[in-house]
Amino acid sequence: MGKTTQTAAVMLLFGLTSSLALADDTESYDPQVDFAKYKTYAWVTKDPMLQATEPGMRLPEPEVLEMIRATIDRQLTAKGFQKAEPADFAVGYVVGVRDKSRVLRWRDYTPNLPGRMNYPWYGSYPARTRTSTQQYVKGVLSVDIFDAKSKRAVWHNWTSTKVYESEEITTQAVVDEVVTEILADFPPAQAK
Repeated sequence: MGKTTQTAAVMLLFGLTSSLALADDTESYDPQVDFAKYKTYAWVTKDPMLQATEPGMRLPEPEVLEMIRATIDRQLTAKGFQKAEPADFAVGYVVGVRDKSRVLRWRDYTPNLPGRMNYPWYGSYPARTRTSTQQYVKGVLSVDIFDAKSKRAVWHNWTSTKVYESEEITTQAVVDEVVTEILADFPPAQAK
């Protein structure tokens, strides 16, 4: 699997939204939960990556999964949460990637005449249809927060992105950007 696939892999997600209230496009949470009481967290299991179920998706490389986990740890620590056992809440995530293609078609009015420029006095030229294909990887990442006592999902957020083969971007930069975007509104504003 190539660098582009690794980079996009960090962004594919599916959610466990259960009965959560929709806060915006991607974030949902249980408004009955007092998020201010949460001070400590733990991972849902030793391997916190929850299995993606959509057909055609695959998991990223193990090093990408570890990058996601480490970045979530850094973000939660920066927000003042401490990793501990037992914890107030548990964290899990879902990630998946899919290779995709995009076909581009456009009309080209440029003449195919060697040594001549396309000037208006040469008259009109018949349009040709040009086609090209772009390869990219679509990735989705979702982060889920579960109340440790009730074992219920209390918060969920996700995002997706496309990474084109021509882009010069590091996998860690994509992971940082995506996880920061997902956790930007955790805990929800009503609980801050």
